[in-house]
Amino acid sequence: MAQPLSLAQSLEKYDKFPMCLLAGSNQGTTVLNQHHDRINESQRLLFLPEEKRFKVPIRDITAAGTVSKINIKDVVKLRGFLGDAPMQTLQPSQPPSNPPTIRPDPACRFVFFLTENAIAPLWLSKEMLYLLLTFYQVMPQLLDFLLVYASPFGHDRELRFSGFRTEKNLSSPAGGSIIPELGRSGRKYQLCFNLKTVALKENKQWKVRQAAIHHQFDLGQGTQLWMIADPHAAIKSRIGELYNEHSTYDTSFASMEQGFKSSLDVHLALARWATSEWRWHVRYLEEKAEQPELTIALKEKRHIESLDPGTLSEMQRWEEKANENIMVMESNVKVMELLQRFYRELVHDEDFPENQRRPCLQAVKNFAFQLDELICDTRMQVDRARVLVKILADRKAVLIQHLQMQTALAASKLSASMYTQADRSAIETIAVRIVTIVTLIYLQLHFRVTDIVKYQDDESFSSLALYRFLQVTVPLMFLTFLGAGIWFWIEWTKRDRESQELKDQHPDLFQQWMKEKS
Repeated sequence: MAQPLSLAQSLEKYDKFPMCLLAGSNQGTTVLNQHHDRINESQRLLFLPEEKRFKVPIRDITAAGTVSKINIKDVVKLRGFLGDAPMQTLQPSQPPSNPPTIRPDPACRFVFFLTENAIAPLWLSKEMLYLLLTFYQVMPQLLDFLLVYASPFGHDRELRFSGFRTEKNLSSPAGGSIIPELGRSGRKYQLCFNLKTVALKENKQWKVRQAAIHHQFDLGQGTQLWMIADPHAAIKSRIGELYNEHSTYDTSFASMEQGFKSSLDVHLALARWATSEWRWHVRYLEEKAEQPELTIALKEKRHIESLDPGTLSEMQRWEEKANENIMVMESNVKVMELLQRFYRELVHDEDFPENQRRPCLQAVKNFAFQLDELICDTRMQVDRARVLVKILADRKAVLIQHLQMQTALAASKLSASMYTQADRSAIETIAVRIVTIVTLIYLQLHFRVTDIVKYQDDESFSSLALYRFLQVTVPLMFLTFLGAGIWFWIEWTKRDRESQELKDQHPDLFQQWMKEKS
């Protein structure tokens, strides 16, 4: 049976995604062009340039519950895997003996877009991505979530990006979206969102990782699709544990109700992945904040002078990390709350299949209850991180005061040293002033000593002149020394009294300086 022309035409122009979507007119041409242009601008960073490294893991689960997996490594293999019947306009006409291959959608399919880390390119080409998105008519908002992996800065600048997008078409689907041969009723809903977790790297450092998730569920056929951008293949491993290829899940996908419940189980697995490690990361931050070098100086005054100013930068670093974690955990809480609200409203939608409403309603109740537990746990970690931020902020304020005190102590020591030097200089100045005054006095006296020794025709010596000289000068010298000493003592006592008064006013300043000097 020939496929609807609209899907074939959409696939024929898949390289123009998202303008080729069947329901693209609902988005508006401007919005679709913006999505397309952003991918073109970022394709050098978003996709691997080496074709030999392409790898798109796919895990399929049939209605009977059997699991199979395959790795798609190029666009040719991808076309063959999807089946060439929907893409018959891309293929040359084939003889009747080779009819086009029809591959109905499995009950559940997981498509993983792997990447080495949160800023590395995806392990596929733009052509492979556009073909997958067009084949499943994926809502274009997924491109916004994938762009977080195209970082030109060498680090994750999109860590603060978070979102939750939905699209529902539960009744009156477009004719081109109804494809019985592929198991598509056209009555489906789609979700796009991202979740973030934290993981311990090999170098013992913690790193925030985020996954972009797309999910669509066909309410008419009970089939579901998952597309997950998965750094380090962490979610791929969890899905492998949830649906192992060596086991059979015959009661999980046989009906629409079972498939719906299984999709909620996958949501819970993703939510557990996003919330499992935050407790241990917050504890790690608490331990870092309690490092001896960060706390001992805050408790004992004697450590102030040996405090390293780099400690302030260290505290600021951990405070920023704690604030960053609060933001990430709160974004997870908001996404999980929106997910919870979406499913609660979905099962009450008037276009939801009436005969499946009751079992699905019970499944959503159980899902919401378990999701509430994860939300509550995450909020407790948020509160715990907020307490840590407050503790760090308070300690940082104390540390700033101690650093200011350290600077003041250094300045006070310098002041004490300069004052002591000034005190000594003042004493020396007193002595110099006394000597100067005495000298000026004696310069006015002209003692004639020419009669003691005469150097004329014959050398002669007068003992009487020497005796008279000593009689006059020795008493005067004694009186001069006595007067100068009394004067110096008076000035020194006055200076010492003033200096002692200053030292009594600031005992810590001078005692600390004298202690270090000794």
